[in-house]
Amino acid sequence: MGDIALYRPILKKSWQITKKFKGLWFFGLFVALLGSSGEYEILSRLILKQYNSPGIISETIGGIRLGIEEGLKAGGNLWANIWSSLITNPASFIFIAAILVLSIAIVIFLIWLAIISQIGIIKNIDAINKNKKPTINEGIDFAVKNFWPVAAANVIFKIILFLLFLLVGREFMWLNGGKIFGSIIYGLAFVIFVAVVFVVSFIFKYQLFYIILKKQGIIKALKSAFQLFKENWLISLEMAAVLFIVHILVIIFTALITVMLLVAPVLLISYFKFSLALLGLWGIIDLILIIAMAFYITAILMTFTWSSWTLLYSRLTGEGGMSKIIRLARRIPNLTAKK
Repeated sequence: MGDIALYRPILKKSWQITKKFKGLWFFGLFVALLGSSGEYEILSRLILKQYNSPGIISETIGGIRLGIEEGLKAGGNLWANIWSSLITNPASFIFIAAILVLSIAIVIFLIWLAIISQIGIIKNIDAINKNKKPTINEGIDFAVKNFWPVAAANVIFKIILFLLFLLVGREFMWLNGGKIFGSIIYGLAFVIFVAVVFVVSFIFKYQLFYIILKKQGIIKALKSAFQLFKENWLISLEMAAVLFIVHILVIIFTALITVMLLVAPVLLISYFKFSLALLGLWGIIDLILIIAMAFYITAILMTFTWSSWTLLYSRLTGEGGMSKIIRLARRIPNLTAKK
């Protein structure tokens, strides 16, 4: 293992893979539907004061819960309201039911596609790391054959994450009512919450790798993932910090480009006279460019992120690695001795 650089070669190779194998962008774009990993969500909450996209699974669970709550508010008895609508206006009920079924089918398809992309991107990156040249079709074929264990792991992870965020609620508002004592308890509880989210997120990632690349069952993969995390928890934390910085820089860059695209028409209006039709056309072009840029950057960022984690997993389960903090700590006595 030795005092060898760990993150620099991994990040460099991840970027090379991302640039060279553009077919991975297809997987990267759709794997984003599953949402950010737990550690990015909590870090975004701490620094940006907001959640990242919770992903389509969490959105679906939240949407169903909200729909039932609103239905109960509307008349007190959701099922009685549905039955009454069916009796009084069957045509409208059938139309709404058809739209609901179609919406559910689309959500299920997107979840399927997102998990297929997750499996495909991990498998293909691992193959590329072994000097192979896999195709998108090979990744999809492999993903279809290994869909259910990964789907189950994702659902369990999202449920755990959902329950954790449900537990933390609105900044533990009930604790803030206790003034100093409440603030202290809140601080301790939030630190514990952050630590738990990080641990769950890292273990989930490694579990995926063991399921996909080692063909282990869910329980065995979970045990292997826990052991790998226990031995490399500091490395995992450092990698998450590095990638989070990358995410923040990309978000800032994207925001600047978006602002420029939105402000440009306003500046032009200040100097030139445009017809409303031309201004409307400009607005549509701007919107298309912003959406296209969002898809493009998301595909690249997710490909790079999953490449980095896959290569890190390969390194840790192969030759191993040493934390940057530990490497720096080991150099301090040598520098002191030289002086």
